[in-house]
Amino acid sequence: MDSYTNCNTYTKTIKRIVQRWNNTTLYYLVLLHILYACGYQNQDKNINNTETLMPATIRSYEKTLPPPLPPQRTTTITQAPTETKQPTPIQTYTSTPTPTVTPTRTPVVPKAQPEQLPLPRHDVTSETHLFFGRPMQDGNNYPVSNYRYGMTWSGLLAPHLGVDLANDEGSPVAAIGNGTVTYAGNDNTELFGFRNEFYGNLIVLSLDQKWNGREIYALYAHLSAIDVENGEKILAGDIIGKVGQSGAALAPHLHLEIRIDDPRNYMTTRNPELWYSPLPGTGVVAGRILDKNGLFIPGHVVRITCADNGIRWVQTYWNQWTPPDDDLSENFVFSDIPEMKCTVESEFDGYTISQSAYIKPQDIVFVVLQHSSEQVR
Repeated sequence: MDSYTNCNTYTKTIKRIVQRWNNTTLYYLVLLHILYACGYQNQDKNINNTETLMPATIRSYEKTLPPPLPPQRTTTITQAPTETKQPTPIQTYTSTPTPTVTPTRTPVVPKAQPEQLPLPRHDVTSETHLFFGRPMQDGNNYPVSNYRYGMTWSGLLAPHLGVDLANDEGSPVAAIGNGTVTYAGNDNTELFGFRNEFYGNLIVLSLDQKWNGREIYALYAHLSAIDVENGEKILAGDIIGKVGQSGAALAPHLHLEIRIDDPRNYMTTRNPELWYSPLPGTGVVAGRILDKNGLFIPGHVVRITCADNGIRWVQTYWNQWTPPDDDLSENFVFSDIPEMKCTVESEFDGYTISQSAYIKPQDIVFVVLQHSSEQVR
């Protein structure tokens, strides 16, 4: 997970002061003062639109399959939202890893209105492009559940334009396909995100596999080491770097993106779960959750209940800054489900609509659910 705290600039300034004065006590005194001020400003800014961060609907679906990552990985990939002891529980966001200073904030990323989102296609294509392998040969390849592509951790973070794979620092990272290294370095001066020093150490591969004549790129971010050079030819499975926490990362993990046409354009991403192959024996469910007018419903919980009695959930893409696939035109995806019968459900105001889906290995099953209600929360 990437850090989007408003105090990032101040924290860097404090670090420079400490390095110059070598005064640890001064560092913590100044840090406490700055973080308290930032926390107060954030709360005051949002006091008129405070809302519960994790609705009861989402809490009830916290059990996901595959099982949640081990505790040490879950806590290292991000500071998980915690519940404050108030008469009306709300979840808070810890904006710094300092254990004694924990300013909190309410959701800062508003959901889009359906009219702001791209229009869904009228047809449903059967095309799939699960071309590539997985980046972690010996590590974890399951995306962090609360921060899949297009999700915001319930409004706390900017919409995610990739997937985060929680792994130990130094874990080897592999190329997902044959290609050429078009960039290997940091983003201190080169811009790949919405600001510099965001991805930290990164690698961009121009993949040999094209799609409808268009270039496909894989971006690996937050690395601790880079083992390739610009212009180097790479084969699928080659080790190209190591997991780290450089840039805006809060803890060690691999951030993986798929970009189309332009590797430096932050808005050319696509959902990686539609491009890399599902794990052996598993498949993918993707689809659209629509309102009565046939428009995408943003930030809506989708439940996937399967024959293994597991409950999986995902949220639809939060706003217009998360591009869907050009052909599938989806607003949710969940990969690596074992072969079996599942039911995809969407609930509004006590009324649930659902559709059965049989998950096939190495394939995508597509589901369309359209609500008839006036509004969907």
